Parts: sequence; C-alpha cells; structure tokens
Amino acid sequence: MKLWDGAFSDIHMQNPSVEHCQSTQKRIDQAIAQIRSMGFSITPKMHGMEKHVVTQMQTIPGGIGKLMEHWIEQYHQIGHRFDMAYCRVGSLTGQAAIRSSVEKRGRNPRVQMNKQFLLEKFVGRNKKRSAAIANDEKKIHIKQERRNEALAEILVAIESKKIEAIRQKLKVQEDLDELDELADLETKLFGLIVA
Repeated sequence: MKLWDGAFSDIHMQNPSVEHCQSTQKRIDQAIAQIRSMGFSITPKMHGMEKHVVTQMQTIPGGIGKLMEHWIEQYHQIGHRFDMAYCRVGSLTGQAAIRSSVEKRGRNPRVQMNKQFLLEKFVGRNKKRSAAIANDEKKIHIKQERRNEALAEILVAIESKKIEAIRQKLKVQEDLDELDELADLETKLFGLIVA
C-alpha cells in the first residue's frame, strides 16, 4: 500500500520533471510487481497506471494532477456507455474506429451547435406534449362523467320498471282480492253454485 500511496502522490505533481516521471514509473513498476507476486489480477486502472500514466504526465502540459480521479471516473462512465453501444460491432478495431469517429464528430463546433438547436426545439415540443397530455386527460374525464350519467339514467330506468312491476303485482293482487270478495258475496247471496 505504501508503494501505491507514493505512486499516487507522485502522479498528482504539477509540472513534473523528467527525473520525477522516471521515479514515478519505478514506484508504479514496483507496486505492479508486488501485485503480481501476490497473485492478484491486474485491473484496467492498474494497467493504465503501469503503461500510460507517466507518458501522459510528460505529454500533457502541467501534468495530469488536476485530471485524476474525477476525470478517470467520468471517462469510465463514458467508456461504458460506448462499450454498450458498440459491443455488437465485433472486432475491437471496428469498435475503436466507430468510437473515434463519433468522438471527433461530437467535438465539431457545428455539430455542437446543431445539437443545441435540436435540444431547444425538443424542449418546446415537450411543452406541447404536456399540453396534449392534459387535453387527453380532460377528454378522458369528460367521457367518464358521461358514462356515469348514462349509468345513473339506466339505473333509474331499471328501478322505475321494478316499481311499476311491483305496482302491477299489487293491482293484480287487489283485483284477486276483489274477486274473492265478490265470490264470497255471491256465495252468501245465492248459495254455493256447483257447476
């Protein structure tokens, strides 16, 4: 761990000298040798440290001290997104060629300007979409109210038919009661008539 602490400390040096870069590479090599001797696998970050960091320290003006962790993490996220987008291309060379082309296009000022134009246009469309969604919700609400009113009318009609049917049953019952009373009266007046 002390070897890695020293290597990371050396990497963050602003405006590193040639001697500083050489000592940093020695520390990184010793740390990687220790990792290999313990039987651990070399992660992509460790590989980057071993093969590329010192070169970047020498070639990037001012060193890479300000670009370290947040820059690497961001590049991991971007790289993962590209890996997922181009994983079906097949060869790594093909993936690299496509990715390089896309990144180069993305840095073009005209492309950036057109992207900005589309974003502004898309935001305007979102407002229209939200208005359309609100309008659709209003239509659905009106339809639901109409359905509820129609259902209420149907229920009223059914109830009124039930009431009418009950009244007719009562009227028939009253008529039968009257007929029974008439039959009783006739029996009293005329006696039992056998037919």
